[in-house]
Amino acid sequence: MVIPPGHVNDPVWGDFELRDQIGRGSMGSVYRGRQISLNRPVAIKVLGRNLSEDARFRNRFLREARAVAQVNSPHIVQIFYAGTNEGRHYYVMELVDGVDLARKLSDGLRLSTVAALDLMMQATRGLVAASRLGIVHRDIKPSNMLITSDGVLKLGDFGIAKLVNEGRLSSETEAGLAGLGMLGTPSYLSPEQATGAPCDHRSDIYSLGVVFYELLTGTLPFIGSNSAAVAYQHAHQAPRRPRELEPNLHRDLEALVLKCLAKKPAARFQSAAELLAALEDLLLTRRLTAAPAPTIERKWLRPTAIAAAALVAAAALVWTGTSLRHHSTRAPAAAPSSAVLVDVTSTAPSEPTTSASTPAIDQPAHGEVADLRLTTGDYASGSARSAAAATAVAAPETNRAPAAG
Repeated sequence: MVIPPGHVNDPVWGDFELRDQIGRGSMGSVYRGRQISLNRPVAIKVLGRNLSEDARFRNRFLREARAVAQVNSPHIVQIFYAGTNEGRHYYVMELVDGVDLARKLSDGLRLSTVAALDLMMQATRGLVAASRLGIVHRDIKPSNMLITSDGVLKLGDFGIAKLVNEGRLSSETEAGLAGLGMLGTPSYLSPEQATGAPCDHRSDIYSLGVVFYELLTGTLPFIGSNSAAVAYQHAHQAPRRPRELEPNLHRDLEALVLKCLAKKPAARFQSAAELLAALEDLLLTRRLTAAPAPTIERKWLRPTAIAAAALVAAAALVWTGTSLRHHSTRAPAAAPSSAVLVDVTSTAPSEPTTSASTPAIDQPAHGEVADLRLTTGDYASGSARSAAAATAVAAPETNRAPAAG
């Protein structure tokens, strides 16, 4: 369906054709469209008519497009083009085949701990890529997390993004953004956003912590009767500990979430890369749930190893002159070199240690994780991940292919 006549004079803007409206925000509208020359579907974000006449917002809109277009990550919505048509400013981005996380949560989605961790790791990888160019998103929330049919999470809507090197915005611009409700969503505000203090990339880490808290517990850390009440709690009150709501969470996982939600930025993870390392460490050492470690079963792969072990035992009997019965109850001190011993229930070390980047409350213990490769499970897509998306958690993000635009 093409956009209604009269909304724009002509639905064809250069190389792009605007179709139906698929979203609307404080800075403008998003339309489904088509790039004519390549015959591919795209999404087109158009700055509101009233804002197009304001140089402050027009410049921010174009700066968002230029900045985000430089980010190369499968976890950031790609931007292809920016331009103007009849005084209307717009930019063109990839059309994500999927829905946002907010819609899935409103439909009653509850994820396993492993699946929730997977989504947070993907979002954090997006923040790592943005932070390399000094970009602070400032509006991290489920509705800005688009999830493809393959289960790949992409951060979108950098409409109130801030470039670290541009310094603090003028009070006039900040006031204008606040008046349009564009300085963050109350439920996911960082304390510095709630109080009007300067914010940097650690503000995004706080907001991501709120999302993680919600995924793990099924509720937000702060709920109030109005936006001001929620903002006050973000700035001044401590959240309920996640384990009070979900006792099966591992203490180290709870500690990680609470570190993201620290009131003072200096007490949080100091970079998205540091948070990502901590998330990967928790997954690879299986510190996700409080369940006891499974019993490790061992078996010999080579039948000849049994005979080799018997020969070693027999030689020991002759040399020491002790009884066969006495020695048959003792295991050899070490397996011969020809034997291969395999742990069939776990690939994680039996005694994991807490990394320096991971906040620990007590001695870590193994939790039960069905598949460290994250190839199956109740992901946001509602089905198993595709082969392209099912990469090991420690693999470089460039190995994860973006969804087809």
